[in-house]
Amino acid sequence: EGLHFVGLVFGLLDLDMSGALDFKEFAAFCAVSIALQDIHHQIARFADFVDDNHNLFVDLDEIDLALEYLGEDHLSPSDREALASLMGEHEDEEFSVLELTNLITVAKITSLVEDYHLSHIK
Repeated sequence: EGLHFVGLVFGLLDLDMSGALDFKEFAAFCAVSIALQDIHHQIARFADFVDDNHNLFVDLDEIDLALEYLGEDHLSPSDREALASLMGEHEDEEFSVLELTNLITVAKITSLVEDYHLSHIK
């Protein structure tokens, strides 16, 4: 699982799809790496909060309960369908906390890389 995650991160940073990181891509990797552990830790803590029965899996009802506790709206039907599709599961199935944490972390890394490239690389 760890190597798969590293592969995803490197794939996000290899913008020219060369199979290697050039200097600018490596600089982006360094910038992202500084924040990566904190991001992953915060998302893991949230996933633990969502996992109401602590079985290392979450379902959409547990996510809705967490959102309700935080004063947020429940997932819309389209959000439920999109999340299930991203996780490769059906809406009535549970998602691995580890996979969900990695999915959200990769999405955050993607956002950070895009922001870094917009502000530092021309």
